[in-house]
Amino acid sequence: MNQEKIGNFIATCRKEKGLTQLQLAEELGVTDRSVSNWENGKCMPDLSLFNPLCEKLGITINEFLAGERITKDDLEVKTEKSMKMLVDIFNKKIKNAKIKLFLIYSILTMIILFFIVDFIGIFIFNRPVFAIKNAKENVYRGLLYDTYICPEYSVPQIKLKGNKFNCSKSIKYQIRTTTRSDSSCDTSPKLYYDNGKEKVYLYCLDKVEINDNNKYISLLEYLKKYDDLSQAVKSLDLSLSAAFYDGGTTIYRDSGKSSYSNEGITLIKCQKMLENGTVNNDIYFGPKDMEFKSNYCTNNNQSFIRTYKLENIKHGNEEKSYYLTLSKFQGETDTVLVYNIFDKLKVGKNYEFEFSKIPSSLAVDDKIDEIFKNTKIISIKETDKIGLAQRQEEMN
Repeated sequence: MNQEKIGNFIATCRKEKGLTQLQLAEELGVTDRSVSNWENGKCMPDLSLFNPLCEKLGITINEFLAGERITKDDLEVKTEKSMKMLVDIFNKKIKNAKIKLFLIYSILTMIILFFIVDFIGIFIFNRPVFAIKNAKENVYRGLLYDTYICPEYSVPQIKLKGNKFNCSKSIKYQIRTTTRSDSSCDTSPKLYYDNGKEKVYLYCLDKVEINDNNKYISLLEYLKKYDDLSQAVKSLDLSLSAAFYDGGTTIYRDSGKSSYSNEGITLIKCQKMLENGTVNNDIYFGPKDMEFKSNYCTNNNQSFIRTYKLENIKHGNEEKSYYLTLSKFQGETDTVLVYNIFDKLKVGKNYEFEFSKIPSSLAVDDKIDEIFKNTKIISIKETDKIGLAQRQEEMN
């Protein structure tokens, strides 16, 4: 088959009919570029276009395939050649269709095998074979599914694309009923767990339980599953509330998450550099209104609070020293000497003085002067509480 000869014949017949390439293309339902490719011998028209093309050009299919006009004397010979050409064209089209079908089946088979191998890799390598790791989210992202590697679960968590998985557990806890006079709640932490590197304390909480695969276990059992308690804290999925410039101490709260009961919990994760060069990494659990206190994240976090009214203040003989005249509700009035931090106090206001705990081995009278001489002031905070509502906690 001489495609160039056939192309020239198509062009000649088109021009004889007074048609442009665009006009012929529109009548056949193809583009003018297709007509141009036929006439340049780059390709043949589709087999389905042979008959309508010949009708438009006023030629027979024999003449079209021969690429020239056929006389009666040449009709028999040219017809035989045309039939052979049609058979060749038909066989070539079938062959191309088979090749395309083979390629489609091959690609589909490879895709199926790809995902089978990828899925098997999860159970061998704990991740898809063909996946990209997102270290921040601890997830391997595959083409159809993602695999979450969670320290709380013994097997990978497989989710289809678009279905996110949260490794975090839910927490259930109960808040202990206390009164302000119960200093063991508000100021003294209860040591709950010590793994030799970090200590965990509970403030004003009776019990903390973790929902582990729909089964509640104690906080102690949950923490023992971790060598690094920082990872245990992270898994609880609390919201960062505050951070301190003491080495990295942070406060987390649940912000009303539906997975928490009793309307909130607070967690303080210490990372405080101490004067002796060591770092305190203790952890505190408390109710939603628990606030950070200056005795937290220290090696001695025992303290107590007394409320006094400031009757008078005057400068002492030394730099940044002050004489404070203080009175206790329905109690004594006395003057004490303090240093450095109390020049912003206002006469006539009530203040909560937080002191370090007095060792039980030290005999100290419960008087204003004795308390200031034998303890360290941790913090001072103005209060609007009056009368019996004021905090007056035990020293020991």
